[in-house]
Amino acid sequence: MGSEKHANTMLTRGSDPRGEMDLGGRSGVRHHAGMAGAGPGGRGWRIAGAVALLAAAALPYLRTPANGFVWDDFETIVRNADVHSLENLGEILTTPDLTPPYFRPLTRALFALEWEAFGATPAAFHAVSVVLHAGAVLAVWLLARRLLGREAPALLVAGLFAVHPANAEAVAFVSANNNVLATLFAAAAVLAAHGARGGLRDGRAWASAALALAALGSKETGAVALVLVPLVGPAPGRPRTWLRYAPWVAALGLYLAWWAVSLGGLIGTPTMVHRHDAGPFAALWAFGTALRYAVWPSPLTALHAVPAAGAGTVAAATFAVLAFAGVAVAAARRGRRTALAGLVWFAAALAPSLGAVAIPSVAFAERYLYLALPGLLVALADLVPWARLAARPAPARAAVAAVAAAVLVLAGTRTAARVPDWRDNRTLFTRAVDVAPHPTAHFNLGNDCLARDDLPGAVAHWERAVALDPGDADALTQLGVAAAVRGRLAEAKGLLERALAADPAHPEARRNLDRVLRDLRRPRPAR
Repeated sequence: MGSEKHANTMLTRGSDPRGEMDLGGRSGVRHHAGMAGAGPGGRGWRIAGAVALLAAAALPYLRTPANGFVWDDFETIVRNADVHSLENLGEILTTPDLTPPYFRPLTRALFALEWEAFGATPAAFHAVSVVLHAGAVLAVWLLARRLLGREAPALLVAGLFAVHPANAEAVAFVSANNNVLATLFAAAAVLAAHGARGGLRDGRAWASAALALAALGSKETGAVALVLVPLVGPAPGRPRTWLRYAPWVAALGLYLAWWAVSLGGLIGTPTMVHRHDAGPFAALWAFGTALRYAVWPSPLTALHAVPAAGAGTVAAATFAVLAFAGVAVAAARRGRRTALAGLVWFAAALAPSLGAVAIPSVAFAERYLYLALPGLLVALADLVPWARLAARPAPARAAVAAVAAAVLVLAGTRTAARVPDWRDNRTLFTRAVDVAPHPTAHFNLGNDCLARDDLPGAVAHWERAVALDPGDADALTQLGVAAAVRGRLAEAKGLLERALAADPAHPEARRNLDRVLRDLRRPRPAR
């Protein structure tokens, strides 16, 4: 090996090392009594509301185009030849992602279209992210108007969604656009389902089913659209129950067939990614953390580690989950069907990452909240006694409006401050380490140092990663290669053997260990 530079010394760890009710229907929706064209609910107010929401969606992200590609963007877009030509579109639509069993063909197709139009220009990709976010905000607003039946609460729900700081990761991180795309399609699908009659002859139902299929093709959690159809879809009556849902059943069947053909079976290709944070406590903690970040998004970081299962941590997470379940039960018993649907939406969107299905994912990441958050916001809005607030004196209503405006401004300001953290890998992972030490952050900071020809700095970060996680096969491999490059073959052998003990299938560790062993057997020249 000598001083030779070895292939694959620049490993990059990815961010993923997932009785009948009619919610409103024709009889359940509460329509605002405002006159068309005048007052809240009129056409002029709706246009003003849409413009305000577009501004709220865009203003916090004005600096996003100044960011570059980061983290998974290099593997997913920059170095992924599949998305560099539209000639590969057929393959993109019928093969799994780089990390099976992920299957998000529409997101990859979007990247291919962007690459065809803009090439390797991160500013353009970021601009598209903001446009998609604005579209998702409008879709959430229209759905909230339909479900809540009131203009002001719907506007508040969509406004909070537009500026929520936890959403910055899904918007500013190009590879996380699958969350934005899935939310856009899922909200539109549920909106169409709410006014549908159902059955084989209902074009609105088929449109909803097609949008649900698009949500699934963007990210698997887009299935939340299908989960919500029984709660918000066709009202009881004709056609018969099983025929009412035929379009959505057809969409699900088509997706499962699409999945099976593309992944070689319904289960798909077994993943080689081992989740260190799987288990009941991790799921409990992740759900509680998602609730906390929905209410109080701090501290913001790209990496969230599952803490030790101490008594206090378990108690706090359990309390959050039980409180959520209690609110859901109370909503069901009191007939608050919109609130119940919103809570189901929130839980269903988070279910894959909580271990409900086997996926190579971390327990919690801020981007997971993007699709889940609208459901929680709708549920909370439905539980607020708006009629009582409307009956209070004008000064009291003005005070409530002022508080809401202040929250929106503060949240938008925090989101704007978060956006530059995604400028580049060094900024992103330095920020993560500032919040809390994390092996993945140190691993990627080591790779960044290596790219800057700072091998001592790289080794220091990889050693810190191993200190935090002695079974970190990636960091052990990098340390082994670094030792070999410096001529410390015995040390390199030990480090690479430790990497293989942690992950017997690690290809870079196996390949570099074979080279080290060959060098150790090679006779040394006589002096």
